[in-house]
Amino acid sequence: MAKKKNDISKTLTNYGTKEVEDDEGEKTTVSYPLSVKETVQKVRRVTSNSLNRTGSMLFAHKQGTDDDVHFITKSTELPAYASGISGNNSRFLKGVGYLTPTEIYHECCRTLTDYPAIEKLPHEPKIPGHYYACKFPKPGKGEAMRLLLARFNPATDIDADLIQAAIATLFWGGKSGQRPAFLITSDDGRGAGKTRLVSMLSHLAGGLIELSANEDIQVLKQRLLSPEGMMLRMALLDNAKTLKFSWAEFEALITTDFISGKRMYVGEARRPNNLTYFITLNGASLSTDIAQRCCIIKLAKPIYSGDWEDDTRALIDEHREAIIGDALGFLQSHAEPLERCSRWGAWERDIVARLSEPTEAQAVIRERQQVADVDKEESEIIEDHFKAKLIDCDYNVDTEKVFLPSKVVNQWFSEATSEKFSAVKVSKMLKQKIQEGGINCIQENHSRSYGRGFLWVGLNWDCETPTQPDLEHRIEIKNRQKFMG
Repeated sequence: MAKKKNDISKTLTNYGTKEVEDDEGEKTTVSYPLSVKETVQKVRRVTSNSLNRTGSMLFAHKQGTDDDVHFITKSTELPAYASGISGNNSRFLKGVGYLTPTEIYHECCRTLTDYPAIEKLPHEPKIPGHYYACKFPKPGKGEAMRLLLARFNPATDIDADLIQAAIATLFWGGKSGQRPAFLITSDDGRGAGKTRLVSMLSHLAGGLIELSANEDIQVLKQRLLSPEGMMLRMALLDNAKTLKFSWAEFEALITTDFISGKRMYVGEARRPNNLTYFITLNGASLSTDIAQRCCIIKLAKPIYSGDWEDDTRALIDEHREAIIGDALGFLQSHAEPLERCSRWGAWERDIVARLSEPTEAQAVIRERQQVADVDKEESEIIEDHFKAKLIDCDYNVDTEKVFLPSKVVNQWFSEATSEKFSAVKVSKMLKQKIQEGGINCIQENHSRSYGRGFLWVGLNWDCETPTQPDLEHRIEIKNRQKFMG
């Protein structure tokens, strides 16, 4: 029995066929190379238009379904995928004018529709230009969401609202880099279920990428730009162990519009930064920049049963579509106008304004940011110490302007912080605190008239009284008086 030949119209090839007639009238079938345009059109046809690209990487998905997204990252994978769709083995001829599989792959990477991001879950509103490889459930009225929220143990009613805000943020179609990080903590210390809360939200939102404190930022970006990381919406820094959490690269990552870096085996790549970052921490002591980027949620210590986690996962699995629908419904509900907003104005307008007590929620968020900001507290301690020292030297700290020599600044700074730093380190740290606005009366000295140092400028200085340059002389007199008894 003769083997049935592949139907060339339903087979990925780099050639076409046609019949030609020789001088004697006999017809034969000959092959000819397809043009670049014809080949790409054939790829579309054979794969049922299921191929698109994100950046320089191809992906396959059947529009309007919840099917898995299949990434095609190598030229050798394209013929295999096409064969699987069509049922016919891909076939290629060699010779002048015939495109190779590698050339076909790269032309598809160049010309197919480009999407900046692929979403396995819905957004409200949809983010323009993103590819949604999911179905959108009907917006709900909150019944399923309340079932999930009841599984957690927030410290206050406002914390319950903030957990709801965190869930809504995962489905919010706001602009990139406009989401605060959520810091989960507890006044009851360990065992409050901080990591469990994030784990359950991750189960709802399709997984997360785990971060390590002070991880090499380029390696982290590679993970976020990998095919697996591209579709994740959550990132977790779990159980950060430090007296004061500060990580400059992480701070920048929260607010950047796009994450760009190296994608393995591909080269330069980027993705919109619509990630929501979570941090779990015992005792929130944060740098100013981290504190201002965090919405702090507090949990009370719960009494969990041995089946709590399994039961919560089962609830999410059973009601997943309804919970997501409730999140979409929440994002479509009425929003109260807000009198004022922080740096997260769009997020507050679209999410906080829809909570049951939006103004109170804003106040709690601000208050906790200030309490957790140990940089600000340290700045106040430093300034108070300098003030006391100047008063001891008989200066009017409210009305006078005093030159503070570097030698004195180094000594007083070390006394205030109970740590010994180099002169360069002290100068750098003090300038940063001044720039952050944590210190009011100590200012940078841009003149070298009296040497290197800083200035104390009283809040009621009249802008005319000359700078007092005699601090070291007064300190010497005070020390002599103490020595003489």
